[in-house]
Amino acid sequence: MSDLGESVIYCEGYLDRAFWKGWLRHLGCTDLGEPEPGRPGKRPVYDPWGDEVKGGQFGFLSGSDHFIRVVPCGGRDKIVGFARRRLRDRQRRPLANLILNVDSDRNAGLTEVGTCGISSQRFEQLVHEFEPAA
Repeated sequence: MSDLGESVIYCEGYLDRAFWKGWLRHLGCTDLGEPEPGRPGKRPVYDPWGDEVKGGQFGFLSGSDHFIRVVPCGGRDKIVGFARRRLRDRQRRPLANLILNVDSDRNAGLTEVGTCGISSQRFEQLVHEFEPAA
């Protein structure tokens, strides 16, 4: 596994997590929790620091041997808090990429544009908290 740290995708919930699972597999990433043939249940997954990936999280390995973690946050209002905690820990546990996945949860056929529920100012504030020059 690459020593560049991990990439983390924080998403609202389990449906978004399922989307990322499908997308990462489509891109050729390996689902590290995929059950072994003929055996029930997920395999245990460990991150680059040897901690088990659990609590509804998924662990993948990219084609370039990079660890990717997908985390359902239990609602869009919790994503910024998850991101803040992970950013605070980036010196001890290097972070290669951080993706915050929020969406409007509107049906596809609607003409009205919905908001994602988290303002761009809130994201900007989070970025400036950790990188004031950004």
